[in-house]
Amino acid sequence: MPKFALILSDSHWKWLNKNSNSLRTKSAIIRDLIESEMRSLDTEVTLPAYRVGAGKELSKEERKKLLLEEINQPSPQKIFPPQSGLGDGIGREREGTPRKPPFEKTIPEKLKKHKKTILEFFAKKPGEHNKNAWNRLINGLTGIYDLDGDVAVLKQLEQGTTEGWRNIGVANYKKFGKEKPKFQEPEAKHPAYKVFSAKDGFGEPTSNPVLKELF
Repeated sequence: MPKFALILSDSHWKWLNKNSNSLRTKSAIIRDLIESEMRSLDTEVTLPAYRVGAGKELSKEERKKLLLEEINQPSPQKIFPPQSGLGDGIGREREGTPRKPPFEKTIPEKLKKHKKTILEFFAKKPGEHNKNAWNRLINGLTGIYDLDGDVAVLKQLEQGTTEGWRNIGVANYKKFGKEKPKFQEPEAKHPAYKVFSAKDGFGEPTSNPVLKELF
C-alpha cells in the first residue's frame, strides 16, 4: 500500500485528533473521506465557482486532481462533506455563522430620566442579558411608574442594584416594595374632655335608638 506525507492545517489536525481513536484511526478517517469524495466525483457534478469558474464541468481525471490538491492544500472556503458520526462541525463553511448585532435598549419617554440607573442595573444584574430580559425590566419599571411615579422607580433600581436582583417587576413591588399606609392609633383623650348633660351624663351622644330610649 503506497504511503505519502499529508500536510494539514491546524484546524484539520485538531479535528482529526478529536475524532480518532484506537478503533478508528486517523488513516482510516482520511481514507473514508477520500473514498466518499471520489464517489461524489464519479457522479455528474458541477464544482463551485470559487474553484473552477461558474458553470464549468470537469472530467473525471480533472476532478480527482482537484481533490488531491484540496487534501494537500486546503482551500480557505471549503472542507470535506459531512460524514455521519464524525462530528457536528463537519461540512460547515469556515466563515461560520455571523454573530447577531447587539439589540437596541429602548427606554420609554417616562423613564428616560432614569436611563443611567436602568443601564447600570441591567449590566450588573445576574441572569440573562438578552432582549427578553430587557423588555421584562422596562415593563416592570413602567408599571411601577404608573402606580407611584419617579420616586418609586428610582428606589427600586437602587435597591435592586445593591442587593443583586435579577429583575424588577410590578408583582414583587406590590408585595414587598410598595410602602403600606401606617396604622394610626386612636387619639387618647383625657376623661375631663367629656361634658355632663342631663340627657347623656358624661357619655358621648349615642345614635342607637334603643339606647336613646334608656336614657
